[in-house]
Amino acid sequence: MSATPSYKPSRSLGLYLRYLAMIVLFGLWAFALNVLCALLLPLGLERRSPGSIRRILADSMRRYTRLLAMMGMGRVRFTGLDKIPAGPCLLVANHTGLLDALFLMIERPQMVCVFKSSLRRNPFFRYMIRQGGFIANRDGMESLRAMEKALGEGRQVLVFPEGTRTAVPPLNRFKAGFGWVAKETGVPVCALLIRNPSGLLCKGGGLFGRYAFPFTCEFRYLGEFRPAPDEPPPLFARRMEDFYREQLAKEDFSLWPK
Repeated sequence: MSATPSYKPSRSLGLYLRYLAMIVLFGLWAFALNVLCALLLPLGLERRSPGSIRRILADSMRRYTRLLAMMGMGRVRFTGLDKIPAGPCLLVANHTGLLDALFLMIERPQMVCVFKSSLRRNPFFRYMIRQGGFIANRDGMESLRAMEKALGEGRQVLVFPEGTRTAVPPLNRFKAGFGWVAKETGVPVCALLIRNPSGLLCKGGGLFGRYAFPFTCEFRYLGEFRPAPDEPPPLFARRMEDFYREQLAKEDFSLWPK
């Protein structure tokens, strides 16, 4: 079923100015936390207290989303995530906007994210990513082995099989790397559907795009999947992609910036 927004979104100047203020606040927070991570790097905080940076990230995003709601900018909703198994698994999701992973950390603070490798040079996230123990997505077999290692340590790993934000709705073609990891490790693939009907921070929308507000961003757990014993990873990835395409409709993208 489509998630056509039930509210009446607006692109008024007042809402846009409020949005710009929230973007500035987010940038200041990210830069400050990144500097803190850089200063703590020599102390080996992640080795001494595993997951501490991820907990700080999750708590910060929880406060930020509350402020967004108070300002009338929009809400982030989570449906069924309490049904995700507690042990190691691959969290697989479509990728609608820049904040998808950070929003999801509110509910899954100890997950490890597979991130776009260019963020390693980003002044707002560089040391935050390093301290958080996240995994770059363009290191080939090395990144797949890093995912295996994290799963072997009992962690949950978030993967966006599209490789980047959705460029042509409803989905980019899925890459098969997550299927290979699922096959090698035997962990379940837990499917999450992200609906972002306003297209907040979608690909091509830009940081200063005139998005429709108030936004809704929903994270819904769809169930657990595993590759069949004789199913090659590319075919499993295609099966998962087809499943996601069935969940999405044109109405889910009707307000996205053209």
